[in-house]
Amino acid sequence: MKSVMEIDGKEYIGLSLLRDELGISWQTFYRWQRQGLIPPPIAIGRYRFYNRDDVWSQLLTKGVAAGAALSK
Repeated sequence: MKSVMEIDGKEYIGLSLLRDELGISWQTFYRWQRQGLIPPPIAIGRYRFYNRDDVWSQLLTKGVAAGAALSK
């Protein structure tokens, strides 16, 4: 399964790639997800994909990923 896919003109990325882009650990990712800082994924089979733009937008709005965004 690809780690990047396009659905309805939106780019979705897999969890590992998203974590690498954000530069965070698994623990931080799951904590942010539990806190509602990361939007829910879409499921395709057993895989989860996150809308890249929605994730960055939500994190930047909450001020969480300001440092990570500069390195993007």
